[in-house]
Amino acid sequence: MANIGYGTFGFSITKEVEPGVYEEVIEEKEMYYNILKDNFAQTDNNNSNQDISFNKTISVLYSDYLQKNISHLRYVEFMGIKVNVRSVSPNYPRLTLSLGGFYND
Repeated sequence: MANIGYGTFGFSITKEVEPGVYEEVIEEKEMYYNILKDNFAQTDNNNSNQDISFNKTISVLYSDYLQKNISHLRYVEFMGIKVNVRSVSPNYPRLTLSLGGFYND
């Protein structure tokens, strides 16, 4: 059985911040998800310090908000770490998200 989690999903949404001026802002939503794959790996990049690769696959229930904004999904936060969304696969009534790499604001 998959682990169940609850966390922050960050969406980059274009909003009008003043009349005629638009900018992208991060809108965060809290959602439940199932963890399908969860691992960390060290990568050897010929530096004295190895980088840690964050690799996770999760499944989340489709919602009206997700359906309208899935193309704007940028990260999911785990244990205080924002992780990039690499790909999204629809498996109605759920979405499978492949995550990896650290999100930089």
